[in-house]
This record gives sequence, C-alpha cells and structure tokens, in this order.
Amino acid sequence: MLCYDKLKNKPNVLLAFTSLTQPEFEELLVAFEPAWNQYILKEFIADRERQRQYDGGRKPVLQTAADRLLFILFYLKTYPLQEVLALFFGMSQAQANQWIYRLTTVLKMALDNLAGLPEREAAQLDKVLAQYDTLEFAQDGTERWRQRPKVNQQQREYYSGRKKAYTVKNNPIAHPESRKVCNLSDTVPGKKHDKKLADKANLSFPLNCLLEQDTGYQGFLPERVIILQPKK
Repeated sequence: MLCYDKLKNKPNVLLAFTSLTQPEFEELLVAFEPAWNQYILKEFIADRERQRQYDGGRKPVLQTAADRLLFILFYLKTYPLQEVLALFFGMSQAQANQWIYRLTTVLKMALDNLAGLPEREAAQLDKVLAQYDTLEFAQDGTERWRQRPKVNQQQREYYSGRKKAYTVKNNPIAHPESRKVCNLSDTVPGKKHDKKLADKANLSFPLNCLLEQDTGYQGFLPERVIILQPKK
C-alpha cells in the first residue's frame, strides 16, 4: 500500500508520482491539512444532527493528511483507473471514487488559500499578469491521457491520432521565473490545435509583455505582445 512515509525519502519516486519535490510537498501539506479540517467541519459537523461523532466507527484507510495529499496528487498526475488506484492504496473502487471527490475539493481549497490556483477568466488575465515583477510568460498546450469514453461520438471526439490515445488538453500560461501557472484554459479534446484553443480563449495581455510559444501557435499574434517563437 502506498503511503507518504514510504516515499518521502525517495525523491525521484515522489516526484514521478506527484510532480512535487519533498520540500514542495511539505509546503503544500501545510495548507492542505487545515483545508481538510475546514471541509470536514462544513460537510459533516456544522449544522447537522449526527447519531454519532464524526470520527466514530471504522478508521479510514487514509488516516493522515500526508497520505490524503499523496492520494489525490498521485491520481491527478497518473490518472489511473479507479480500480488500479484502489489497489495501490488498499481500498475498494467505491472508496477510491469517494476519496477522489472529497480530496479534489480539499486540494482546490488549499491552493486557493495559497493563492496558487490559476486564473480561469481570460478577460482578467492582463490584470493578473501585470502583478508580476517581470512580464515574461510562456504558453504551451498540455495533452494528457483520459479513459476511453463509452459513447461512440465521444470516442471520435477525444481520440488523438498523434498520440494514438484518448486525450484531453488545456492551454496553460505560466510565469517561468516564479514557476507559477497564471492562467488555465477550459479542458477540451486533445486533438484540438494549440492556436485554435488560444484564439477561442480571447486572452488579454499586459502592454509589451514577452510571450514565449512554440510553432504550434504559428499565427497567434495578440496585440501589444512581443512574441518569442522558434522559426519552422
């Protein structure tokens, strides 16, 4: 069974499973634990008449905040089948599904408390980016695997011939110096072209900022922006 105590002294494995180094994991854990307590208070304790106290009965498999954080980061990084996830963490598929739902909410709360959530409204992007000391940014479409849809129409929609798999894509805009994701687009089928995704988002940028992008954005030339792009 996977647990944080087994991985915290294996930096390469922890990084592969979560995309975080051990210090980064610990930093996020500081915000994640109170977010979990806040979630439990809101969902299970406040304004409810309970027959028994919240922590009564059988103890949960994920007993520590570190194991709960590892669970949701492992799921989001590797996106395994829920049956596989359950096997790794010693629980049933139904329990894994429930933990995913709860901990996704808690992780969003923790990131929001850390001001770590990217801006999702394109119209507000220029104001968000203008707050950085250096106005140098980068965008690159990120395509990742998803489970095979059951509906035939969705199978055709989400199948990426380039990846030979069913995928989804986002278009993040990052600030390389601070290593922060400033903006994240809606999730779309992975075969959608990077430039079309950026065009549809109607992104706004600060005056004379630098934007690094690859040739997948050929022709994406927003006003008032200095584009850094390799030539084909």
